[in-house]
Amino acid sequence: MAEPEPLLPWAFGAFHATLLVALAVAVLHWTRGLGSTLHGLGTGPGALLFAALWGLAWWTAARALQGFDLAAPRAGDAAALLGRAAGLGGLAGAATVAVAAAALGLASGAGPVAVLLAGFGALFGFAGGLVVGALLGALDARLVALATRLAPAPAEPAPAAAGGGEGQTFMPPGQV
Repeated sequence: MAEPEPLLPWAFGAFHATLLVALAVAVLHWTRGLGSTLHGLGTGPGALLFAALWGLAWWTAARALQGFDLAAPRAGDAAALLGRAAGLGGLAGAATVAVAAAALGLASGAGPVAVLLAGFGALFGFAGGLVVGALLGALDARLVALATRLAPAPAEPAPAAAGGGEGQTFMPPGQV
């Protein structure tokens, strides 16, 4: 199987992180919790949180796409990619919730209770990550399929001219 275009995991990582942040902001706005949630969050910590989310999204996309040729999918590739995306999404969700719960618990002085909360939180994070990973994996597969249909096939290189023109660069008349 061919490896995917190296830019693809970067693009999916940015798309996934941006989509997740936009959805979180929309939900907080609709529930009128946006102001209180963002009140204490400055630009620096917000940028670091986004960078961490983007890095995690890039890592999961890169791992999910390993070994798949999305431009020429084979039978069973879609199901395998969806399963891999769901599993990696579950791991990412568990890690995110566990780290966040432990950090918040330790910062509040909860000590050992923070570790217990992080463990329970990781279970819920894994379940949520499975769903989010599967949805994003399905969306990615659809977007790549659409792009493959819309993009023209790469042109084959023109054959060399008779007379041994291999290795020579074509220069229009008058340009030396």
